[in-house]
Parts: sequence; C-alpha cells; structure tokens
Amino acid sequence: MELNLPEAFLLLSLLPDKPGFLISTEKLNPGIIGAIFMELSLKNMMKINDKRLIIKKLPKNLDYPFDEIVSRIYESKREKKIKSWISIFSHKGRKYRMHILRGLENKGLIRITDKRVLFFPYKSISVVKKRVREDIIANLRGVLLKGKIINNQTASILGLIQACKIQKALAKNRSDFNKIKIQLKESLKNDSISQ
Repeated sequence: MELNLPEAFLLLSLLPDKPGFLISTEKLNPGIIGAIFMELSLKNMMKINDKRLIIKKLPKNLDYPFDEIVSRIYESKREKKIKSWISIFSHKGRKYRMHILRGLENKGLIRITDKRVLFFPYKSISVVKKRVREDIIANLRGVLLKGKIINNQTASILGLIQACKIQKALAKNRSDFNKIKIQLKESLKNDSISQ
C-alpha cells in the first residue's frame, strides 16, 4: 500500500500494541508539518532555497491540508524560513493530524474511537493492520543496518524520525536503539532532503 510522507510518519509514530503515540504533541505537530513540507518538496511543488520555502506557481487539485498550506505560503508577501512556517502552522497541527489519521482509518490501517474520562472526551487511536507498519520499519531498518540504497522518500522519513526523536519505533532493544541512532546520524549527515 502506497502511503505519502505524512501518513507514513503518523503510522510510525503510533504505538504498535496499544492506543497512543510514541511522542508528545509538542513533537508530533511540528513533525506532521515537516512531513507535509517534505511531501510537497518531493513532488516539486515547493523549493527550499537558503532555508526558505518558495512556491513559484500555485498547484491545482491538491488535497487538504496540502492546499491550505501551499496557498498560505504562496500568498505570503515575503519568503520565510522553514522554522517560521513550521511555527505558523503548528497550531493547526492537531487539525491536520486528525484529517490524515481519518484518511488512514478509511484505508483500514488504524482505528479511531471516541472515549471519555469523566467529562473529558478524547480519541483513542490504535494500529489495526500492523503488517504495513512493520513493512515500513523493515525497509528503514534495512537502509540503516544493512546498507540498502536510500531514496529521497526514505531519506525524508529518516530525517523526520531523527528530528522528532522516534528512533525507538525502529529499535527492537536498547543496543539496537544505539546502533540505529548512530547509523541515522551517519546516513543523514550529507543528505540535503532530510536537513
């Protein structure tokens, strides 16, 4: 099953055996915005020049949240750095995240259930088709530990994993975690996509 970067990132950030995420929303929201930026960059809809986001031409027929982000950047009066755009869009991170998670639920990969604790509602999100998540992890482990060829999409996912500190999603034990952390730094040292 073909997943875009935000979908793959969210699937990796979910706990494999119980509902919830591996990381806090303080890391998850900027991570989802970064994943959207990387997806747009991989599709050549957005360029990064001197750490600034540039959109030359407004693309048509984009899905939400891509359309909202692209139009906001395109209509901006001046070019801003990536960090500035991430902080601008991070307050909508939960809204974007839930939309992408609903798409994953429609594909049958996760389950979202509404729950309550006392009077406080929350959403319980758990992985249903663990095989897809395991395939992504096996591919990323192959790149890091077995030296498989790295492509732009894989480099982007690895960059997100490093930036949001979810290396534990790839590790099976503590020594494995340390190897992955070291290999992740080495693999992404000279890669411009993931920077």
